[in-house]
Amino acid sequence: MMWVFIFASIVCVPLGAVSLSRIDISAVDTNIWLIVIYIGIFATAAPYLLNAWALSKVNPSTVAVFVYLQPLIGFVLAVIFLGEHIELTFIVASCLIFIGVYLATKKFIPSEI
Repeated sequence: MMWVFIFASIVCVPLGAVSLSRIDISAVDTNIWLIVIYIGIFATAAPYLLNAWALSKVNPSTVAVFVYLQPLIGFVLAVIFLGEHIELTFIVASCLIFIGVYLATKKFIPSEI
């Protein structure tokens, strides 16, 4: 995960700096800054730390199942609480998630030659 963050920061930090240079930071409302901090800590950093902690406690395939199911769970909650609509793209994406989880957790036995 460390390498993902390092390589992603090579792209994201310059793009973020360019975006920030185009706005008047002092004009941004305090509530917006609080939301940004909340997203950075509770919606990004904490879940990554919890996933790393979970990897040290349980089988990695178990963690993979929950990691891959997070977008699906998020969308189902959006349908329930926000009134989002289920469309064909959601169904296709859900199937791809389940196929990915299956392939990630399936034990492949090499065939004898």
